[in-house]
Amino acid sequence: MSAGYESMDNDELQTLFDVTRKNHSQLKLQEARFGSLYVPPYVVSQIRDLEVQLQAIKRELEQRQSSAPSPSSPIQQVDNVIASSAQPQVVDVVIITALEEERRAVLAHFPVSKRFMAADGINVYYQTSMTSQDDSSKTYHVIVLQLLAMGRLNAAHATNDAIRRWNPKSVLLIGIAGGIGGKDVRIGDVLVSDQVVDYELQKITSEGPEVRYEVYRVAPRWQSIARALDDYEWMPLIRVDRPDDKSPRRHIGPIATGDKVIAFDDILRRYQQAWPRLIGVEMEAGGVASAAFNQAEAPGFFMVRGVSDLANQDKNKPRVKGWREYACAVAAAYAVGMIKSGLLPAASA
Repeated sequence: MSAGYESMDNDELQTLFDVTRKNHSQLKLQEARFGSLYVPPYVVSQIRDLEVQLQAIKRELEQRQSSAPSPSSPIQQVDNVIASSAQPQVVDVVIITALEEERRAVLAHFPVSKRFMAADGINVYYQTSMTSQDDSSKTYHVIVLQLLAMGRLNAAHATNDAIRRWNPKSVLLIGIAGGIGGKDVRIGDVLVSDQVVDYELQKITSEGPEVRYEVYRVAPRWQSIARALDDYEWMPLIRVDRPDDKSPRRHIGPIATGDKVIAFDDILRRYQQAWPRLIGVEMEAGGVASAAFNQAEAPGFFMVRGVSDLANQDKNKPRVKGWREYACAVAAAYAVGMIKSGLLPAASA
């Protein structure tokens, strides 16, 4: 028998295991709250000591059991606890989606993911990884999060929680958006933002609203990757048939963001007067970008959107709605293609 446990009967050993597991879980929760870069050394040390103790309990139980353990045996419980502590402490990318269909399109590229909700949170996270397709075969640790609701405020709250919990190197916003047809944008194309233009802050005057734009530039590293990505690296990743026989095109430029769903050409023309290069409009980037930029250690922010409509009166017509699934898929394919390219340095390398 292992030293220190000879005088304990099985019930006492089980009680010791339960107490040790509880202490281990509490420390792991503290570690998550601090974030991988700021966790105190004493917390890390105590976690490792408890994992050593759990391993010792496992060896003792194995010696005492003459038959193979059942799936619910204490030995299996110890294995599960220790395995859970092996989660990667460095997260390369947090991917944020607003809609369920967007989240499903992203997760379709990750065959294996762990879904869970933290004890101190309300958001459901999907923890997974991806290996690059270049010669470096980098492994990127990825967290996928779907917002509880659309809009900038919900996006800001969820992004703050994700950054605090995971301390990611990058935050990607992926999903669908309204394109601006006057910029040669078609439904089914890909929009890549080089800056986010938040139009929500406005002064109401007798002559109409006076927009006070808030502008966020995307991470230069991600913009460089987007410009270097070839069609053959991402188009084969599209997992939904296109409604017509054309191919998607990529557009890079400013994307407007605000809480209002825009389905009227006159409003878009008003914003285009101030931002002639505007290529699209959506509803969450202002919240995600502001949350990412207002951090002491700010992660890189980037956004990829598939064009599901042209932000006009036709957006709710059946023939336009038929593009939503493809628009989700094309945005996910482009973003995943960027990760798979291997151009992004892996944080865990």
